Amino acid sequence: MQWWREARFRMFIHWGDYAQLAGNYKGHQVGRGGEWIMNRAKIPVMEYQQFAKQFNPVKYNADAWVKTARDAGMKYIVITAPLSNTSNTSLKDGNSITLVSHKKIALVCV
Repeated sequence: MQWWREARFRMFIHWGDYAQLAGNYKGHQVGRGGEWIMNRAKIPVMEYQQFAKQFNPVKYNADAWVKTARDAGMKYIVITAPLSNTSNTSLKDGNSITLVSHKKIALVCV
């Protein structure tokens, strides 16, 4: 607990199919959308599943993210990825893309 109180400054990465919508649905900003965008914008399940199918995070640089956090003095990184979203993510080599991506970020942090 002592370490956590001293560390305070951290990076939150919102990671999941919801992130690609960036809080917008059909040209309208959804207040406090984020992980709750499907619920708050009342996006039909069938339509939201199409967004989930498009989520394929291959163009990111875990090294750069961790370097940015370290350079800014951050002590740890929190990755948010609700299970409701990761269950819709495509599978690759038996793991969800989201979980593989988390592992890459975690390995860079070590």
